[in-house]
Amino acid sequence: MNERCRRTTAIAVVLLFAATAVVSAMGFPEGQNFEFDRITELEIEAGIFAVEIQGHSGSTTEIEVRAIPRGFVVDARERRGSVEVVVKGRPPVFGGVTGKPRILVSLPVATGVTVDTSTGDIYIEKINSDIAASATTGDIDVRDVAGAIDLGVTTGGIDVSQCRGELTAKATTGDIGVDDFQGVMDLDTTTGDIDVRSFRVTGNAGFSATTGDVDVAFQNAPGDITIDATSTTGDIDVEGSRLSRGTAAARFVVRGRTTTGDQSYR
Repeated sequence: MNERCRRTTAIAVVLLFAATAVVSAMGFPEGQNFEFDRITELEIEAGIFAVEIQGHSGSTTEIEVRAIPRGFVVDARERRGSVEVVVKGRPPVFGGVTGKPRILVSLPVATGVTVDTSTGDIYIEKINSDIAASATTGDIDVRDVAGAIDLGVTTGGIDVSQCRGELTAKATTGDIGVDDFQGVMDLDTTTGDIDVRSFRVTGNAGFSATTGDVDVAFQNAPGDITIDATSTTGDIDVEGSRLSRGTAAARFVVRGRTTTGDQSYR
């Protein structure tokens, strides 16, 4: 083999090795499945993975992990009726994350749920137990849940519908929307609006927004609710014969606080 051929072959080998390294770093989407029986608590630390959870009437918990990027590991362990799912890893140097990493869970409706993500969205539906969900950058959507509901996002929106119980939700930069809720709630945003479209109050409630508006529609009987609202530079509007303004005697007190946002109660 002459010198020119040897050089050409060497270059080809180097290029092939580099291409193989890039493909290996990028990885190909992989899946993983777990199954548990009769658990009472589920905790997920999902990182960049999105999480979808749905309750059912059976006793088996099925966890399906889709599109696991290269460099990530998903571990699920059970201890005394409680399952912990943890995602570990970091995006590869070349190519970033391919696909849409997500964790899909089907579990008994009475299971308590705790979920935390960094950049993944969270969806929870049909749970008759307490839940807690937090996301650094992502949206949270909760539907048909009965229990204590604790939600928090740094940058993202929160939507809650067809739920009952005790709702606590906080968004630093994002809106909070609630529809068809029965119970008590405490909602807080720094930069974002609060929109509660149908709320049957069963205890005292509170709404707070720094630079956003508050709009609440109640489903209670006349005389049930007293509105205690203050704002630094925003307007306050209380409509309807079922509501009173100030500290008049009523079954429930709803407190509203804004800095530059308007408040509307009806």
